[in-house]
Amino acid sequence: MIIKKHTALGNKNSVRSFIGINIPFDLSRKISSALKMFSKENRNFNYTNVEQYHITLQFLGDMVSSQSLQLISERLRPVFAQIESPLIETGQLKFGHKSQIIPTVLFIEIQPSPELMEITRNIHFVIKDLNLKDVRREKDYKKLIYHVTLARAKHHISRSFGRNIISIIRSNEIPNYSFKPASISLLNSRYTIKGHKYSEHSSFLFKRDK
Repeated sequence: MIIKKHTALGNKNSVRSFIGINIPFDLSRKISSALKMFSKENRNFNYTNVEQYHITLQFLGDMVSSQSLQLISERLRPVFAQIESPLIETGQLKFGHKSQIIPTVLFIEIQPSPELMEITRNIHFVIKDLNLKDVRREKDYKKLIYHVTLARAKHHISRSFGRNIISIIRSNEIPNYSFKPASISLLNSRYTIKGHKYSEHSSFLFKRDK
């Protein structure tokens, strides 16, 4: 069987893009207020803007064309119209992903529920079936670690700094939160001197509750 690959436009119209769930602003403010525990370390972090809090479900690539984004939007919209909004629950506050020898990312975990994993699976296979040249292929979507990035260390940090941040986290528990998103978003990202800035290309509403 011959699989047709969709062509993409030139780099002029390409952007860094991903699919994710935006965190409600009221919840983002609650999470952000918990970061006051790091007040003495503020100079060492670049904090994510509260309005930019999100959960990444699939990274699409650094140079995705407007044509590809349109194709993805058209394919995903009817899929999510048939899926009920999942209950999303936060987990622990952590500093450093398992793959980092020296931690640099401050984040809050998102519990990997069966509903959220099914949504990720749907996205994976829609993107795979489109077979777009300019979209990154996810090898194993099941290994995705759901989280919300809250801050990144500004510079190369020492191991002692990492241990200090982890000690602060252990001494200050934060409550678990939950919410049901109304939609999923296709987001564009651009890098600025103050960090990444995100804008919504399109959104896909979940099935309405009866």
